[in-house]
Amino acid sequence: MLEPTNGSNVKDTGIIDTSAVIDQASGVLSVQLDMPIPEAMEWMRWSACVHGQLVAEFAADVVARRLSFGVGDRES
Repeated sequence: MLEPTNGSNVKDTGIIDTSAVIDQASGVLSVQLDMPIPEAMEWMRWSACVHGQLVAEFAADVVARRLSFGVGDRES
């Protein structure tokens, strides 16, 4: 098993540990949007679909802080 080399969940193979990234993004969104984690997960799935992204791609953007949301920004 390869270890992350750059402090992220991206391994030497370029494969993202999607489950961990999605879980982490759910927690981030739960705090940012002030909602329970299951609702944040559903919101993330919806948002990824609306923006034409895979959930893993959207989650990676949230975790990398390329996307940020606050209370009231649920339609961003």
